[in-house]
Amino acid sequence: MEAQRGDTLKKFIVSTALGAVMIVSSVSGAYAQELGTPGEANCRGKTASAIAQLGKDADFAGVRGIGGIVRFFNDELGVPLTVKELQEDIRAFCAGEFN
Repeated sequence: MEAQRGDTLKKFIVSTALGAVMIVSSVSGAYAQELGTPGEANCRGKTASAIAQLGKDADFAGVRGIGGIVRFFNDELGVPLTVKELQEDIRAFCAGEFN
């Protein structure tokens, strides 16, 4: 039961990060990067790059890169997340495993 709750929380976290990328993209226009498309060869790289740019594009002070996004979730939102977990969730998103 605890593992299932953890998986649900992780999906929520990554869904929130991916949603934030899409919102920033729509607000910022050409300055924001787009997520990769699940199933395409470059999905992981494009998605990781878009998430890494999120802090800069949203003008979050001091939030840069994947590590910065992870620290933001941990410190500001109180949501436990590691870089490895975020990378695994990007892999799952690109494999079409996120519903």
